[in-house]
Amino acid sequence: MHDDGYIGPFSIETFEEVHSVQALVQGENPKRLIWSPEMYSLDGYSPKGDLRDIEEIQTSHRSNWKIRGAEFLSISNVEVGGNGFIVQNGRVLRQKDINPDGMNDLIREGEIPDIWRIGPFHSESEIIQTDFPVAVITNPHMVYGHFLCEMLPRAALARNLQAAMPELKIAAPYSFPNWMMEFLGKIFPKDAFVRYDSTKQRLKSKKIILPTMMQDSGIFHPYCSHLINGISDLFPTLNHDNRKVYLSRRFCKSWRTITNEIEVESLLNSRGFSIIYPENLSVSEQVALLKASRWVVSPFSSALHGTIFCRPNTRIMSIGYMNNLQNGISRLRGHHMHYFIPKDEGRRLIDYRGGYNIETNININDLNRAIDEIGI
Repeated sequence: MHDDGYIGPFSIETFEEVHSVQALVQGENPKRLIWSPEMYSLDGYSPKGDLRDIEEIQTSHRSNWKIRGAEFLSISNVEVGGNGFIVQNGRVLRQKDINPDGMNDLIREGEIPDIWRIGPFHSESEIIQTDFPVAVITNPHMVYGHFLCEMLPRAALARNLQAAMPELKIAAPYSFPNWMMEFLGKIFPKDAFVRYDSTKQRLKSKKIILPTMMQDSGIFHPYCSHLINGISDLFPTLNHDNRKVYLSRRFCKSWRTITNEIEVESLLNSRGFSIIYPENLSVSEQVALLKASRWVVSPFSSALHGTIFCRPNTRIMSIGYMNNLQNGISRLRGHHMHYFIPKDEGRRLIDYRGGYNIETNININDLNRAIDEIGI
């Protein structure tokens, strides 16, 4: 039994709607400022290929989803702990459109994953009091793909608010990985961050500002594309264009492995693809590369979510797995999304958090034909 002060979740039912940035930080009641209203998601190109789940994927690209817009919520009398928990008297905020559903599902009465329990709740934690508003743009899923899909749009939205509210700071614990701080360092000025030790400190501000995620089940609000364009413009642009790249995961440990990936690399290299190992590139190099690419092939991974920086009409192939967030990216950004799933593989549009390992052997002749069929 844990004795760290954690009790369970809380949520806020009612927010007072305000119509100015100044009003967002006034008074004690929870406030809500609508930056861009709710909208229907954009239609995307339907995936091509011999897909067992093609109807489900087509539905995710064509159905009319009304997505909550770009909003800022402000809350008083709460603290920020861990890598983005909003804490109040031992309870953690469980709020739709702020936290992803998978995270909310794991915040239960008296129960929370052990990896999240370090620091945020203990009564002996040091409270750092600030007299300026603090924006929280992250959640505890410190994984590259989660950051790109769940946190980067929130960071871009907070950047817009900071232009109108210069005193706004961004909560950034020292536990953030270097690649995340590289991203955030491109988005915000150096003095924009308030740092803290997530294992033994919590932040308390006169107002905590929470940008919404602007997505529902992996389907993004159209305004996200505008926000991503703004972030993309902050990164370098390569002189050479129309790149063909294969994002190899051969040297990257994962729960999914292509056992003959060296053969996949050889095939794609013979077809004019550059073989890229993303883990060897800086964030700036990865973003610049994807901005310059018009054809991207990769095993499904967080690295493939980086195609959120690719331009419209980019052709993208995911090998070995189908995923709603990848579909959502292609729908938002106007990509031609394709999948190559070996015939002997089972259903892949499932929650993989059971912790099992998937090893896939790719039939090189089948992959070569699939690349021909989609015009790469």
